[in-house]
Formats: sequence, structure tokens, C-alpha cells
Amino acid sequence: MTSLFDLGAQLERTTLAWMRTALALTAAGALVARFAVNSGVPWLGYAVGAALVATGVSGGALASRYYPRRHARLDKGGSPGPTPIPLPCISAALAVAAAAALIVVAT
Repeated sequence: MTSLFDLGAQLERTTLAWMRTALALTAAGALVARFAVNSGVPWLGYAVGAALVATGVSGGALASRYYPRRHARLDKGGSPGPTPIPLPCISAALAVAAAAALIVVAT
């Protein structure tokens, strides 16, 4: 009888969570850029929107790219290794985006 190496599907759940985060960043960037049109500082909204979209797209690409590698490591009996997307990068992107979005909305 064989046993599953990932009973709770942690790797799959983690990858899906990163994909949801990437999708949310991309959508937030599109919304910030959309609402920047009517603000007093459209260049800031466009810059932040582009940065958020780029962060979201690259985060989604990294999550989908590293999943097969991490899964293969688990198949071989090893650990999946570190998360491919550093949390400080995502946190910094969200903090900057939130501050800029507040500026864009307030003007």
C-alpha cells in the first residue's frame, strides 16, 4: 500500500493561494489605473497600476513555473523547498499600492 506524500494537498493549496494573490494584484492594478484617469495625479495612478499588474503577472508566472519543480522534489521524498515568491516583495508592493491608491482617490 502506498501513501500520499501530501495528504492535505499543501503544495497545491499554497500554489493556488499565490495564483489568487497574483490575480488580485493584477485586478487592483487595473482598477487603480482606471480610476487614475479622473484623478489629479494620473501619472501616479498609471505608474502604480503598471507596477501592480507587473507584480501580479510575474507572481503568477513564478507560482505556476515552480509548482512542477517543487512537486517533483516531494515525489523524490525531499522537501518542496522555499516559496518561490518572497513575501517581503509582495508586502512592499501592496503597501506602496495602498498608499498610492489613497492618494489617487483623495485627489
